Amino acid sequence: RDGLKQLYDTHKLNTAVSCWHEGSDESIAMWRLYTTGAEGVAVKTTVGALKRSIESNPFVLRVARVQYIGDSQYPAPRPDLMPDGLESVFCKRLVYQHEREVRAVLMPVRSPDAPCVELELARGLAMPVDLPCLLKRVVVADRFPACALPVVDDALHRVGVSITVEPSAMRRGPQEV
Repeated sequence: RDGLKQLYDTHKLNTAVSCWHEGSDESIAMWRLYTTGAEGVAVKTTVGALKRSIESNPFVLRVARVQYIGDSQYPAPRPDLMPDGLESVFCKRLVYQHEREVRAVLMPVRSPDAPCVELELARGLAMPVDLPCLLKRVVVADRFPACALPVVDDALHRVGVSITVEPSAMRRGPQEV
């Protein structure tokens, strides 16, 4: 029990988590949950592209689907699957299963000059990412002003990403699909 508590405390201070929604199509629930609907921009990618885009950095990266478990369940540690003890980071209560979450978890490589995540998280952890590798599609919310699409497109081109910015499927009628 003490060992698990120590492991939890260590991970709490030394991991950074990026959460993603897994789905092939847009979800009105996700737009409403994470934006006001007017200013949202959704980034579409694949797990492989996510891994490749942040591959060269001073962190150990784990990407996996979140396991949704009931309140009476607790996952047994599986060192064969995650020898670094991260399995609890990939578990969430069953009431959140609508999120269909995939998590990218970063932990500093164990070395004397490794970054201290705990200090960085106070202001956000800046992570270099290969945007042309990461971004497969960029979709803007249905109430995003149409005149702002070129602004998002220009911002992407300035950082070397040449993909078309798309309006949300919520904006299109069924005949336009």
